[in-house]
Amino acid sequence: MSNYLKMPKKAQVLALLELGWSYRRIEAETGVRRETVSGYDAARQANPAKTFPGSDPWPPPVSLDVPLDAGPNTAKTFAGSGSKPAKTFPGSPSRSRFAAAVYRTAIIEKLDVGLSLQRIWQDLVEEYGYGASYESVKRFVRTLAPTRRAVGVFHCAPGAEAQVDFFRGAPTLDASTGEWRRPWVFRMALGHSRHGYEEAVWDQKLETFLRLHERAFRDLGGVPTVVRSDNLKAAVVRAYFFDPDSHDVYLAFAAHWGFTPLPTQPRRPEENGKQERSGGFVKDNALKGRRFDSLDAQNAFLRHWNRTIARLRIHGTTRRQVWTHFVEVEQPALHPLAGEAFPLFASGDRTVHMGLGAGEITGPRLHDRAAIPDAHLEAMPPISCDTARRVTHEIAMSKLVKNAQERRSKIAGRPDLNQGTAGEGAKVAQERRCTTRGRNRVDDDVGALRHIENGGGRQPTGGVETVGEDQLERTACL
Repeated sequence: MSNYLKMPKKAQVLALLELGWSYRRIEAETGVRRETVSGYDAARQANPAKTFPGSDPWPPPVSLDVPLDAGPNTAKTFAGSGSKPAKTFPGSPSRSRFAAAVYRTAIIEKLDVGLSLQRIWQDLVEEYGYGASYESVKRFVRTLAPTRRAVGVFHCAPGAEAQVDFFRGAPTLDASTGEWRRPWVFRMALGHSRHGYEEAVWDQKLETFLRLHERAFRDLGGVPTVVRSDNLKAAVVRAYFFDPDSHDVYLAFAAHWGFTPLPTQPRRPEENGKQERSGGFVKDNALKGRRFDSLDAQNAFLRHWNRTIARLRIHGTTRRQVWTHFVEVEQPALHPLAGEAFPLFASGDRTVHMGLGAGEITGPRLHDRAAIPDAHLEAMPPISCDTARRVTHEIAMSKLVKNAQERRSKIAGRPDLNQGTAGEGAKVAQERRCTTRGRNRVDDDVGALRHIENGGGRQPTGGVETVGEDQLERTACL
């Protein structure tokens, strides 16, 4: 050692070494580096023999010219004399590199239970009086071989199950905004042969989700018995831990196509493991590092990749080619396709203006707007007289009768509106004229509706009657 410690510090280091402290702990306590401590520890354990001035070193230097017994002060040796090893006692352990190695069994048991390293260190201090630091436990645990958790493979019969999910695709140029976005890639993987269908879309709406199912069924040539999905909003309304609630429209879609929807339980990724692994295979093998100028370009590439790469590979679990296994075993077991697509409906409000004229309702002039629930997504066909009478009669009749009662009560409470006076102002005169016109209009509309209800009709006097902004304003003053 080139640098020597002062006697108090040296004595302190040697005393701590005698107590069995580790080099790191001595360094943290005294500030002396571990290399210096190790040098003093080696010198302490060597315990060399005492030498006196003028005595030759032993053993003498090896020389080929001078024999070993040459020299006047050669030490005497006796038969059987040799080096004396250090005394050891039964059960004395060898010096360990890690202070926590003594508690190896306890640490492994606590790791198997799932305790954190902080908790393990706390338990060692409390239960065994462990004096080393938390970092010493961390260093020791890093040397342990990680324990592997054995998980069984979920096998299923041919055509029994398919798994669906979404994952992010490659960056794609959105023509509507001019920005690069990552679309969602829908993937349906069959559980037996691992053959699948993938398609990129911009959203995960319910309509998109159902249409992707239909295109996947047609591409596969059949329908599996069970479709297992993750907790998607399009498929699951409430993700309960034991019994998730499926979407009502998705249940109707499943009944139309003849399969059973089965959502996975939360925090159980192994139930959807085939899809998770196949989705990762698509991302790593097909889409990673690629960019596409349009969504159609990405879908065209995915179809080409499925034909040339995905279906021709030898799967690691089945040990068979995916496409051959699908055609020979699984495709014949799929259920037949539905005869027609699932009719999608939406709930909304449509405002219908009905007037007198050819092609429209032959009845009263209804200036009140009737909100009719429109179930179908496509444009509603022209409303005939019978349809309008059946759908809107109750709504319009109730509205007009209610408005008539309110207006009549308003007129009864305003004597100045029933008869004019010589000194009336312009505003009062205008209100009286609107009230008179409104009373006549209400009586005419109510009478016409009752006439229609009794089966009568009224012939149009001209072309289609339209309601302009001026008429709406005049009606609003009522």
